[in-house]
Amino acid sequence: MTQTYVVVAAVRIQTWLARTPRLSLIRGASRALREVTLASTISDLLKAEGLAGFAEVDSDAGDVDGLIVVRTDESVADRVRAVIGGHVQWELPGLEWSSWQGPAATVLDALNLARDGELLIPELIGVPFAQQCQQCRAEVATEQIVIEKVEGSTWCGADCRRRFRTGHAGHSGAHRESMRIPGASFGPGFAELATVVGLPEARATSYLGKQNHLAVIAADGNAIGDLFNHISDLITANGAALDVRTRAVSMMDGATKDALRAAADAITDPAGKAAVEPHFVGGDDVLVSVPAPLAWSFVIALTSAFEAAFKSAFESAFGQDIRQWSDLRQLVQGTSLGVGICFAHLSHPFSSGQAWAHRAMKAAKKQVEGTCAAVSWVDLTAENTLPPKRHRTASDLNSLRDGVRVTPADVLLELPTSARAALATIVENGLAADAKSGDGRRRAVVKLADYAHRNNQPQLGRWLAETGDHELVLRELSNGLSLARWWPGASRPDHALAPVDGTPE
Repeated sequence: MTQTYVVVAAVRIQTWLARTPRLSLIRGASRALREVTLASTISDLLKAEGLAGFAEVDSDAGDVDGLIVVRTDESVADRVRAVIGGHVQWELPGLEWSSWQGPAATVLDALNLARDGELLIPELIGVPFAQQCQQCRAEVATEQIVIEKVEGSTWCGADCRRRFRTGHAGHSGAHRESMRIPGASFGPGFAELATVVGLPEARATSYLGKQNHLAVIAADGNAIGDLFNHISDLITANGAALDVRTRAVSMMDGATKDALRAAADAITDPAGKAAVEPHFVGGDDVLVSVPAPLAWSFVIALTSAFEAAFKSAFESAFGQDIRQWSDLRQLVQGTSLGVGICFAHLSHPFSSGQAWAHRAMKAAKKQVEGTCAAVSWVDLTAENTLPPKRHRTASDLNSLRDGVRVTPADVLLELPTSARAALATIVENGLAADAKSGDGRRRAVVKLADYAHRNNQPQLGRWLAETGDHELVLRELSNGLSLARWWPGASRPDHALAPVDGTPE
């Protein structure tokens, strides 16, 4: 049986969030997006407009930030859509939305059809020769407000004014606490987040004192679309017997938020400050910032927790049926996260950091074709581009965290900072050598093999000697050195190793 649905969904959320560089305004945008699209907010809106008896929020869609799903009588669908569209555009005037209405058998079908919805363009955009908003530079300034007392007043547009109003309502940790992320408030800005130490065992040992770098982390689910399409087919074929399965969207959102909390627990000192700043967490999407030395521990915990929470939720909902439907069981077990990380100095613009994190995430998903959890990363303190084919699977990362080497290059994780720096110089010079002659790359590999021999690393030495593709070897080592820079775990002291160039110490 079909019903009439209205779906209004925010689009390009991450780009919108990153329009302002201040964490207080980004935080205000995150919190405002949640408040404006809460099921209770939309229910109150429908009631106030006299539509409560004709339309209701679909509880099966859950409370996903930026997503509104309403079941309605067909006779009032146009009005419901207009009311909700007007509401979100008034409350968040700088954000784009997609709006759709029509018949569908389930909420999953409605969401699938809503991909072709009408785009609601923000009305407040920049106008030539008009006073610009001094925070986002993307809209017309309409009012002067004081964001920081020491800076005096600043001209803001309607969207940034809403960010400011919401971000400064209550204390700075209100949004984070609403998501039950542990830790005390660290303060108003990214600089304060960078100083959070977290759990010592979760922190990169080479950077125990480093408190001026951050990591922006973006994650997105793998194989979710295939799973939801299969569930829709099962609902169509089995009717009301599978009614509970329509809660798939809500269960996915819950699993993602449970995974985020578990990952935050894994790096946060219970007696200390919060180590995770959530920018957007909804559906199977995650965008957060953490102190750079805690990034790898967070990502390892996030990927593992997501798979566990997702499988538990869906297997519990389907009960014994999941054993009968092998295709469904396989799809549930195949869900995972693709993750991208951008390491950078805290002064690096958040808008750029989140864009790099999303590029890395897409690269990770592409490298494994969405078949398993994988991570790609870029370190803007040492490079200005994302190296090709750089990624590690979550399975590899878990093995490395347990002290098990997966590739010969993983020995680099055990080396002290000074040794890695010397090896990095050889690798970089080798990669910069003339690719046509190959002589410079060959000499670099010979130097590296000599180092492996003198430091009792036979597996690494054999790999260097036997692999004929010198560029491949150097790129693998470059990626290994990059991974090691922010990797948590012990390294051997300098005096335990022979010097890189072979001269006496």
